[in-house]
Amino acid sequence: MNMLKQQEMRYRLNSDSFKNRNPPEQGKIKLIPTILTILLASLFLLISRKVA
Repeated sequence: MNMLKQQEMRYRLNSDSFKNRNPPEQGKIKLIPTILTILLASLFLLISRKVA
């Protein structure tokens, strides 16, 4: 039973639909945190300049 589940997971990971569906989503997921970090860094710099 466990082997069957492992084979099913491998099939899902290797299937074309999974490959085609995933890359754009991963790109969006990676893009959002980078934008947030850039915004936070710029805000921090602006605040530090105003304080100093």
